[in-house]
Amino acid sequence: MIIEGLKLTIIGMSIVFAFLLFLIFVIKITAAVLKKSTRKEEELFNFKKIPITNGKAQEENNTKLLAVISASITAHRLKNRIISKNT
Repeated sequence: MIIEGLKLTIIGMSIVFAFLLFLIFVIKITAAVLKKSTRKEEELFNFKKIPITNGKAQEENNTKLLAVISASITAHRLKNRIISKNT
């Protein structure tokens, strides 16, 4: 009975291992086939690097960002108060 269990375990693990190898093989083939189309998409988008700004400009951007975030939080809270009062 133990020997049959070990046989079943080995067969099951072998099948899973073979399936995983097959899956890796399919993924590699798919990546090779789609490589050209992804290069074309990258060229279409033409990603640009964001320039590094000096400290004062960065601080000004952070201040503006903080103001925008604060305003959106306040608007969200006001909206929730209005909804909760109506229900």
